[in-house]
Amino acid sequence: MTKCQKLPTILIFHEGWGLFTISNALMRREVTTPRSASKASNAGNKWHQSTLKRILTNPVYTGKLVYCKEETTNTLSKSETYKIRRKVDPENQVIVENTHTAIISEGGFPCSSNPYEEER
Repeated sequence: MTKCQKLPTILIFHEGWGLFTISNALMRREVTTPRSASKASNAGNKWHQSTLKRILTNPVYTGKLVYCKEETTNTLSKSETYKIRRKVDPENQVIVENTHTAIISEGGFPCSSNPYEEER
């Protein structure tokens, strides 16, 4: 088992475990960060709470794909390199379930009781 494969077993919501505690547990176990696993040039070995929050609130990790999250409304130049986008309401997004193996169970995914959802 590689260090990347250990990640799903640690990302379980235990009562009282916050993002700080989970990030420390991952670093103690020397679990590779997503950027390190992708061999990014600026990758580090520290797990940040923002990375964990993004993973735990991303439906992709529950086996779903979400399409049409944003749409292009305009471009800033003729080359269409710079696009002006706006977020699409969740009820208008296309969600395809069971597209791949989930690493976070639907029950363990913090959807209805997501403590991080309103922090914007």
